Amino acid sequence: MEFGDYFTVELQGPMGFSPVWLIVAAALVIAAVLMWVFLRKKLPRRIPRVKKPAAPAQMSEEDLTMLKKLYLEKMAQTEQELRDGKLTIREAYQRMSADMRDFVKRATGVPVREMTLAEISELKIPSLTELVRDYYEPEFAYYSEADAHRSFERTCQVIRKWARTWMVGQKEKYRQKKDRGRKTK
Repeated sequence: MEFGDYFTVELQGPMGFSPVWLIVAAALVIAAVLMWVFLRKKLPRRIPRVKKPAAPAQMSEEDLTMLKKLYLEKMAQTEQELRDGKLTIREAYQRMSADMRDFVKRATGVPVREMTLAEISELKIPSLTELVRDYYEPEFAYYSEADAHRSFERTCQVIRKWARTWMVGQKEKYRQKKDRGRKTK
């Protein structure tokens, strides 16, 4: 009796497959790698890189005076629209906040509009921090009993008293802090 006589099942060799599938799989892998390399090298040239906006030149006293006048007029217009019933208290505070933040951005180059209250407080401008803090509740609440007239007066007072002295040193401190934050990320 031979060894094969004990088995009732005959075994077959491994199932055959066409080498075409192996070639197709290798070609797909190579194509994916080549496409990744091509896109990695060519795509940055087609999409312009976002450049860091240049800081505004040191604002002259005359320019700051004109900027103050412009934003005081905006505040007066917003207050009048609130009195005329064209704006709700919430809308008035939202506009007041946006205008004040735009004023600071234009006067200093610091992007205050995108900052949270905590980030604004780090700028060490107490009057601005207090204003933004006062804006929060009426700006986000559906109903508020905030004294909008008082807020308009305070906002206009901060704009009138805004000085170039803050802009000189603070802008550089802000940039240094921002650069330190990038290095740690």
